[in-house]
Order: sequence, then C-alpha cells, then structure tokens
Amino acid sequence: HRAVAARLLSAMRAGGADADAALRARNRLGPTALFEAVRSGHAKTVELLATEAPELAAVTSGDGVSPLYLAAMAESVEMVRALLRQSPDGTPSRASSAGPEGRTALHAAAVKSEGMAGELRCA
Repeated sequence: HRAVAARLLSAMRAGGADADAALRARNRLGPTALFEAVRSGHAKTVELLATEAPELAAVTSGDGVSPLYLAAMAESVEMVRALLRQSPDGTPSRASSAGPEGRTALHAAAVKSEGMAGELRCA
C-alpha cells in the first residue's frame, strides 16, 4: 500500500495536480487517507502520509476520532510513533489524541497495553 500511495503522490506532483489538496481530501464519511491507512493497519502508508502531510494527524473523523486514537486502539507502536514523530525542523507533532465520548489516545493505550501507554506518555 505504501508503494501505491508513494507512486500516486509522485504522479500527482509530476502532473501538476495539487497533491496537498488531495492528501487533505476526505471520503464521503469524513476520514482522510491517513485515517483510513490507520484504520486498515497499513503502518508504512501511515508513515509516508504522516511525513508528507503531518497536519493530517490533527484531523479527526466526523465522530471526533483521531488517527492517533485509532493507532493506540490497534496497539500499533509503529503507527503511534509515526504520528507523534516531530518534523525534520524540530516542530512537534500536531497529532490530535481525541477519541469518542471524551476519551483520548492515552485512555485507549491504558486499556490496551502498558507499553502503548508509555509511548504516549513520552510524547
């Protein structure tokens, strides 16, 4: 999936398409490509999209769930790290930790695993 996403981004940029707008697009239910990559468990695609458009980590779905919350629920340390990684210039991650009913990614991590909670506490 990562290779396909990278190729699509490259083709859009080469063709003059607004790749940034495409990355920020939402499907009819509200989620972005980053959200869908997390939901599907495609960690390498999450890493690519989080690198190309880190601001997408701050975008929640229509029901207020963030990609970080989903990654914590999936117990994916790799996706959590990709979403929380600071940019090359040192800018901290803008990832939202929002989840349903006022819960956060830390709540999800605490329920799922102690190791995951540690990853989020260190961010």
